[in-house]
Amino acid sequence: MFLLPFLFIATGLACFALFSLSTLAQAAVWIAHPPRIPVGWFHVHLLVLGWATMIAMGAVYQLLNVVLQKDVFSRKLGYVHYALYTVGTVGLLAGFSAGRVQWIAVFAALAWIGIVLFAVNIGVTLIRAGQWNPITLSTAGSILFLVLTGLAGLFMGFNFAFRLWPEWHERLFYTHMWLGTIGWFGLLITGFSHKMLPMFYLAHGVSNRMAYVVFWLWNAAVLAGAAAFLTDAPFPAVGAAVGLLTLAVYAYNVHTTQIRKARHKKVLAQACWRPSTARGHWPLSVPPRSHTPCSLPNGPRMNGLS
Repeated sequence: MFLLPFLFIATGLACFALFSLSTLAQAAVWIAHPPRIPVGWFHVHLLVLGWATMIAMGAVYQLLNVVLQKDVFSRKLGYVHYALYTVGTVGLLAGFSAGRVQWIAVFAALAWIGIVLFAVNIGVTLIRAGQWNPITLSTAGSILFLVLTGLAGLFMGFNFAFRLWPEWHERLFYTHMWLGTIGWFGLLITGFSHKMLPMFYLAHGVSNRMAYVVFWLWNAAVLAGAAAFLTDAPFPAVGAAVGLLTLAVYAYNVHTTQIRKARHKKVLAQACWRPSTARGHWPLSVPPRSHTPCSLPNGPRMNGLS
């Protein structure tokens, strides 16, 4: 399972390097101009599609294997997804750089097909595993929002090329940004952190109740914001979505606080590295380069290194 995530992560790092080099080469001139011009679209999509989303997809393939203890449904489908998404992204960037709206429409469709294959692959993996919890639910929700983000971008691409629905372009633009940042990235990060933070803190026995609260509030905020932007609702509707997101962030902070309070590293540190005010900061007043064995309740003996 190493090669598939590696392809996404290596490509994402290459795109970030290209973004950095192109920005330096232009002396960051594109930043000083309005972002909604071809050079701005090129750099933004290079950063978001080429770097951030590429890295995130690779991370999903890798971390889902850790969460479920099962391999992805189809590695071959994963490679097809990588090929289509990469070619679509490169072509889309070329269309922005050259100002060719037909290229933008065609390659946006190709990138979106790659995203759909990603959603199918991960969706089937989750369904077959049958392990529904805040982590897997957040993963499924974030990928659904990624598909909708790509769909909104695809509609904008076709509107650029064929002027099909110009009155909807602004609505699609703000919906596209909201779904991508809050829905795809936000829900994915919070979802996987429910798994990673307890691992890093060695925290056990933390209730998932607040994690479910985060999941439902976050989804409500994403859907409310997307509906407000898509229907061109008045500002209070957008404010309500932001309010729901604020509640979700507050609930997430409560949950992370619960995880930190349940950590076991503090016990290990106190057991192995009690400071001595008389002899400095060395563990148990032992000189440097020595090893002091310690043990945890019901656990193996460990050596504290100076």
